[in-house]
Amino acid sequence: VWFDERQLWQSGPRQVHALACWEKASLIAIATEVVSVLKAATGELVASWPVEAEALEFVSDGTLVALIRGRMEATRLNLVSGPRKCLGISSSKGPGFMSFSPDSTHIAATHFRCIELWQLEPWKRLARREMPEGMTRMEFVNGDLHLLMEDPPSLLSLRLPELEIVSARTLPFRSVDMVLAGQLALAPEEESIQLHLWDCRSLPPRKLCSLDQYRTVAMESSADGRYLAAVTYQAGTDSPIDLYVWDLDESYSPRHLGEFRYLYGPVFTAQGLVALADGQLRTWEMSTWSAQLGFRPDTPVIGGLVALADGRLLRGNHFLDPLRKTTDLCFDLGEDIEDVAASPDGRWIAVKPRQGAVYVVETPRRPPWA
Repeated sequence: VWFDERQLWQSGPRQVHALACWEKASLIAIATEVVSVLKAATGELVASWPVEAEALEFVSDGTLVALIRGRMEATRLNLVSGPRKCLGISSSKGPGFMSFSPDSTHIAATHFRCIELWQLEPWKRLARREMPEGMTRMEFVNGDLHLLMEDPPSLLSLRLPELEIVSARTLPFRSVDMVLAGQLALAPEEESIQLHLWDCRSLPPRKLCSLDQYRTVAMESSADGRYLAAVTYQAGTDSPIDLYVWDLDESYSPRHLGEFRYLYGPVFTAQGLVALADGQLRTWEMSTWSAQLGFRPDTPVIGGLVALADGRLLRGNHFLDPLRKTTDLCFDLGEDIEDVAASPDGRWIAVKPRQGAVYVVETPRRPPWA
């Protein structure tokens, strides 16, 4: 490949099946036994896909359309899913839990009924211990790894990096739906079918407010800890799902944001609270909590939402971009995705398929022309 009388790329023994150029971003696509996209200015590799294509063509929005050999169909290759670095694999069976440390340097993940602590760079396993029976949640809190247990409800604190139990605190509830950062819990009182928000920083916990619903699907807090969102429903009924939000700096009385048949999320972003509600991506602004409809993702993906630092959302193995109103393939492991997690700095993504391995990959960056 030559550009401005400079040789950018040479195929060697490989046969070149097709070439395509996109002048807007000065990109060149080349089809050999793989499809590669290069920057015309430097020859730097931008993206690569392990597919054989007979023809290539860029369309106006930058999507690369390829005619795939053997299938004879046009397949859109999204440039967002550029090169990724696979740091390591941890086979996992049974319940899967993943959690990144607040400084984005470590990840804890379950592995064959064990908990493993991994360092991200360089990739190294630091510790491993048996996963306690009845664990329902795992997260980093104040330099320790906290485990939420059921029957009886309790919080275990594991010291890092040894993963040794340093404290076990029994919570005075008959059940706990969610505990956030070891500080706030959603749980019913004894002999009560109401759901209560509790302050767990001291024992006994202090009840802050009550809700009519008594099962929690999800619980999320903003990065600064000021806002708390919860998704609840009435167990054993066909009643709709309810979305609540708290401004903990002002009041412990929640604001009801709506009822929905299906809801995935919510997550907090720089724009506000975002959820995929009844098929529409909706954003509630933090100042007024007024809802704004985003778009209906055109790719059938399943799973919850994960917010990335650049404003995109990750659901399954697809990016949802509220600003561009697009759905882009992030990675393709050839397996059904059960759960995903992102590091706080947005650099790393952990992916748990329904069967097999847990992968940690570097987040594909949004390209500068997007």
